[in-house]
Amino acid sequence: MFAPPPGYGNGVQHQRLPANGRPRRSSGKFCLKCICCCYCFLIVLLLVLAGITFYLYMEYKPEIPSYKVINMDVKKLAIDQKDLTINVNFVVHAEANNPNSHIGFKYGKDSAVDVYYKTTNLCSGQLPSFEQGHKNITVMNIEMTGKNGFGNDLQDALKENQKNGQIPLLVTVKAPVSVILGSLPLREFTVHVKCHLVIDSLLSGTKPRIVSSRYDVDASF
Repeated sequence: MFAPPPGYGNGVQHQRLPANGRPRRSSGKFCLKCICCCYCFLIVLLLVLAGITFYLYMEYKPEIPSYKVINMDVKKLAIDQKDLTINVNFVVHAEANNPNSHIGFKYGKDSAVDVYYKTTNLCSGQLPSFEQGHKNITVMNIEMTGKNGFGNDLQDALKENQKNGQIPLLVTVKAPVSVILGSLPLREFTVHVKCHLVIDSLLSGTKPRIVSSRYDVDASF
């Protein structure tokens, strides 16, 4: 019978070495160290960003600008009974108030202003493109025109509202705005304003009185 080679079956396992004769290093520990370093870096970065944000907030004390419709001129409002359309020309006088001492705003060109009676668009226009400085109130005169369908039901409703002196209108504004921090322009965002108005008249050649108003302001990036 052949005897087993020395060391065989004695419970001792022998490790095979690579061709260069050196044992291989474990890659698991190296990956774990890399992951730990990445997490530490992210934590430090978040803390730094949080500190910068807190500093800027305390230093500049940002406030959201406010908007309101001061009044409006009804230059023309005529209903054509032949094709049941309404022809409108308004001038809306609106106010933008920037209460910030160190933050300015730049209003871009691609804005849109619309006036609705119920769900019908009466007229449309655009805000002027301008840069608003610190602690500034700017009054905008927005020329608005439109010709849209206006059926008998809407005419009857408008006559009733006109009689009661309670005409509900919705003015919507969509404007691209850039924040100017000190003298540094930041990323542009879009301001959305909804102004729910109740006025007392919509007769041509008049300046209606605003009975009540409510504003919703939102922004998207």
